[in-house]
Amino acid sequence: MSAPGRPQLAALSAVRYPAAALVVAGHFSRAPAILHVDVGAVPQGAVSVVMSAGHAALSLFFVLSGYLLTYGHQGRPFEAKRWWRERLARLYPAFALSLVLLAPQFFVLRLGYRGDEWVMQHQVVSALLVVLLLQAWVPPVAEAWNGVSWTLSAELLFSLLFPWLLGRLERTGRAKAAGLTALCLLVTLALPLAYLVWQPDGAVPTDVGRHGEHAWLTALRMNPLSRLPEFLAGMGLAVWLPPQGEWRRGRWPDVLVALGLGVMAVGAAVFPVLPVPLWHAGCATVAAALLVAGLGGGGRAARALEAGWLVRLSGASYGMYLFHVPLVALGVLAFGRFGAPFPGSAAVVFLGVLALATAAGLGVKRVVEPWGLRLVLGRAGLQPPR
Repeated sequence: MSAPGRPQLAALSAVRYPAAALVVAGHFSRAPAILHVDVGAVPQGAVSVVMSAGHAALSLFFVLSGYLLTYGHQGRPFEAKRWWRERLARLYPAFALSLVLLAPQFFVLRLGYRGDEWVMQHQVVSALLVVLLLQAWVPPVAEAWNGVSWTLSAELLFSLLFPWLLGRLERTGRAKAAGLTALCLLVTLALPLAYLVWQPDGAVPTDVGRHGEHAWLTALRMNPLSRLPEFLAGMGLAVWLPPQGEWRRGRWPDVLVALGLGVMAVGAAVFPVLPVPLWHAGCATVAAALLVAGLGGGGRAARALEAGWLVRLSGASYGMYLFHVPLVALGVLAFGRFGAPFPGSAAVVFLGVLALATAAGLGVKRVVEPWGLRLVLGRAGLQPPR
């Protein structure tokens, strides 16, 4: 989000909706097998594409977060305490609502997958870690209660560090910012390569597992420190290739977008043969950085996004991300109970799930977020932002 008076980067807001939709598609592609429901044939190539793109979308969110926060606050007065309160007010109420809605599943039904034993045996401790947004630091708990909320655990670390990181970055030049970006991208690749060399979980897993089933792999994928380089890469990009910089003249922004899409295509092509630790690294992070820089710089691709309905739906991305997993399960199970496979049925079920997730996301944006801002900032005697 840009600071008041600073031009909004509508294209980077707009891209959040398709990114969230790709995450929904990635989880939907696995749901029928997990739930033992036949929703119809899905081409294996399509599964590889959406799985690869889903991992790239998560990297995009982390890079985008660092980029937009730096763009919005660089060179401007910054009150860390107020910003922390506002950040908490925007993110936590919807998260708390998701925990309330999923509480029966977590505490009563206990409908989990392999690897859940530690969480069930230490349910109070696990619940406390989740409520405090510390779950991603403990591999068995990383996906407990609301499985996708581990990303908020990472965002909590990023938010706590951001004021200090911004102060440091503002004192560097573009050359050092470029070096920081390159270093962070290399680290995102070096970490999984180190995992492949040392194999701390034993034989390299052929699947991501569930709820800390592979402790070191879970830490690699979800620990806030392992995802911090993506956030830092976004911060570095905002200084190295600023949205209003001279570099954006000519076709460079569109070239970067094209390169980003090309890297994503390469990632999708090699995804079926990639070792699991490399699923979220390498191509995904590089593609995310290229797309963020290119769309932030303007150009035809950015203008195409700015003029469309994606900008209006971009506000739904956070809520649809938080609530999509139970909606995916609901849609798949409902089809299994009341429907029968037909040509294209998988696509129909997915579009229905996506519509429900979008509606949930818009509800969060229009109802839950304003309420949270009034509650948290109002108690501190602060005026909620408009």
